[in-house]
Amino acid sequence: MFGKDREDLEYRATIGLTHTFNEPEDLLKDWVVTGFWERTHNNSNIGQLYSYNRTQLMLMISRGF
Repeated sequence: MFGKDREDLEYRATIGLTHTFNEPEDLLKDWVVTGFWERTHNNSNIGQLYSYNRTQLMLMISRGF
């Protein structure tokens, strides 16, 4: 483990959607909702210490002025 160069190989996939509320009767008129799902797979030659899988789900709501 010590004295060995670390080499990582990472794969990442992201899928997202965005929706803008712009109808006059919308409760959230002029607001934007964005959602993302991301999956990361990292493999390292150092072993289990630096190899991992991660799944993230992100939800954002915003409004510009």
